[in-house]
Amino acid sequence: MKQSPRLIIVDDDDDMCETLTDIFLSQGYEVSSSRTGEEALTLCQERTFDVALVDIKLPDMEGTELLSALKVLHPHLEVVLMTGHASLESAVTAVRHDAFAYVTKPFEVHEVIITVDEAVERQQARVREIEDREHYRSLSIIDGLTELCNYRCFYEHLGLEVERAKRYSHTLTLLMVDVDDFKGYNDSYGHQAGDEALKYIAHTLRQRCRGVDVVARYGGEEFAILLVETAKGDAAVVAERLRQTVAEGRPERGRRQLTVSIGVATLPEDAQEGEELVARADEALYKAKGCKNRVCLFSAGNSDGSMVLSLF
Repeated sequence: MKQSPRLIIVDDDDDMCETLTDIFLSQGYEVSSSRTGEEALTLCQERTFDVALVDIKLPDMEGTELLSALKVLHPHLEVVLMTGHASLESAVTAVRHDAFAYVTKPFEVHEVIITVDEAVERQQARVREIEDREHYRSLSIIDGLTELCNYRCFYEHLGLEVERAKRYSHTLTLLMVDVDDFKGYNDSYGHQAGDEALKYIAHTLRQRCRGVDVVARYGGEEFAILLVETAKGDAAVVAERLRQTVAEGRPERGRRQLTVSIGVATLPEDAQEGEELVARADEALYKAKGCKNRVCLFSAGNSDGSMVLSLF
């Protein structure tokens, strides 16, 4: 059901407020009114409006001053100014203060209705534009199957979290997670069952991680998890818990259990930059997949400088 447009009328003239309220109620608007700028600001802090119809002269402030304050509270609110006389100065004032338009008192009823209706149309068009932009932005960064961050989204978060970890001298741990023998699972039970399996694993990973952690579908049957402010030892415990949870569950459409292998690497212990962190976690994952259903931790600790990969 379409929502009625919401209008606030601000005028210290009681008769004017009552007349305008009756007019716009009859046009299907939700109408509120106030006699002062401060009262209007209080109302606009409590609820949102599509349009404000504001007298240019108020007892406690200028209408243009109120307009500016309302725009701070609600940037997409459209404001129509009411003035006692029409002049070039009135038009310039309205434009300068980002008003939608101005109407002159005394005004024709149809004139003010048309002006406010047009202001509502522009306000709603702006809101739709913002919603569409946000929608398409979400499509570009969300994996359609699992509803996790996608590859692009993961790297955006990786860059941000690496910089934050460096700035505040925090640790940042990356888990690279790969589904074991997923091609065989797909071949045996079909791609629909495979999709259900990926959704099951994605849900499991998301549910078992904190809200501040970033869980992404890295590609195919591989997932990536950024554990914020988490040292390697704690991350190993998280990774092992994830591995066990997946192994003990079963996808809804699947005929057998699935397992995952997980590689773990930490910044700054194992890497200094994001790409290097991914490479180290990938090396650990490769080692884990040699055994399957394992967690492998990356470390650089040999006296000759070679890498150590230890199974957890």
